[in-house]
Amino acid sequence: MENNSKSTVSEVIDHLIEKFNTQVRVKNGKEVIGSTNAKDYKMLKNSLEKFVSENYKKPLAGFTFRQIDSDFLSGYIEYLERRAANMGTKGALPNRLKKLQAVFNHARDMGIKGTDSTVFSHITEQMKISGATPLILSADIMSKIENIDRSFFSRTELFHIDLFLFSYYSGGMSCSDMAYLTYGQIKKGIITYEKMRTRKTIVVPLITKSQDIINRYRDKCYSNYVLPIFSAKHLTEKQQREKIDRLAFNINQTLIKVRKHIKFQKKITLSSTQAAFIARLKSADAGIYHIIQNTGCTMEYICKHFL
Repeated sequence: MENNSKSTVSEVIDHLIEKFNTQVRVKNGKEVIGSTNAKDYKMLKNSLEKFVSENYKKPLAGFTFRQIDSDFLSGYIEYLERRAANMGTKGALPNRLKKLQAVFNHARDMGIKGTDSTVFSHITEQMKISGATPLILSADIMSKIENIDRSFFSRTELFHIDLFLFSYYSGGMSCSDMAYLTYGQIKKGIITYEKMRTRKTIVVPLITKSQDIINRYRDKCYSNYVLPIFSAKHLTEKQQREKIDRLAFNINQTLIKVRKHIKFQKKITLSSTQAAFIARLKSADAGIYHIIQNTGCTMEYICKHFL
């Protein structure tokens, strides 16, 4: 993208998407092309396009930074809150606003005119990430999932359950981190890896139950991966990201069936494993620094929700 002082909001977002899509990073000794930031900016652009089409009856492509004023932001916030309410979700308001502010900052650094980021100063409250209390699955619920009657589930669904449990045993490991986990990251009964999203280094014991899951799928794994998530069909970063997204969705679909089977009313997702893991460590009187090392969570988060 040329350094054009008249570039539009849409053009700068496209530039950021391209930048992060082609970014080369080294994760856990593996060269990775692309970043989750690209997906976030794509979602921001889609959201803005729908908003301006609905409220201004024209395409986003024609919007300059001067047109993103306090009235525009107020309307965008109302739009996001309304969509969240209609969908029965909390929405992604803080993330969308933070990314839009980042677009302004990037445009300012490029010398694009009209990029006055002080327009965000009156919406600081809406930009704060909610400190929602995480669902903490009890030891009893986790035991029910561990000992669930496996005859009620298909082979694929059982794999989803095993990944959920592996995540639980491994400090709440994300779907992408499980996908990229290799044997080189397991030494002397310890898993050491860098979280794909936060870049924090996690050190967590490989317990017997985790090893049992690894052994169950050892002959199905591709290359040096510990779990059979990627195959020879997933060679590019795009193919791998799409595989991870589909798998995470399917795991959560299987967990709906699990929840009904064990007669648990609240929603269980793959992201529920971290809080369950922390609760288990706390019940064993583990120290806070030990929990941080195993999970990558901040001290503030742990103290607020588990102490």
